[in-house]
Amino acid sequence: AVVVENFPALGKAAAFRFLEWAQQNPRGVCSLPTGKTPEYFIKWVQRILGEWDAPEIQAEVRRFGLQPVRPGLGDLTFVQIDE
Repeated sequence: AVVVENFPALGKAAAFRFLEWAQQNPRGVCSLPTGKTPEYFIKWVQRILGEWDAPEIQAEVRRFGLQPVRPGLGDLTFVQIDE
C-alpha cells in the first residue's frame, strides 16, 4: 500500500510512477482518467518533464528510482476513459 499525506503528494507519486513506466514502455498503451481525479498528477507530470534537468527534479528522479534519461511520451498511445 502507498500512504501519502494529501492529494498533491499522491499526484506526485503517481506522476513519477507513470514516468518510470513510460521509460520502460516507450511504445506502451495507457489509459488515464478524466475529470478532477488526475489534476495533481497532470500538474506534476508537466512540471517534472518541463524542469527535467533542474537539480531539484533530478534529485526526485533519483529518489523515485527513475533512469536519468527524460522519458518521451510521443510514442505512447493514450486511451481516454470516463470516471
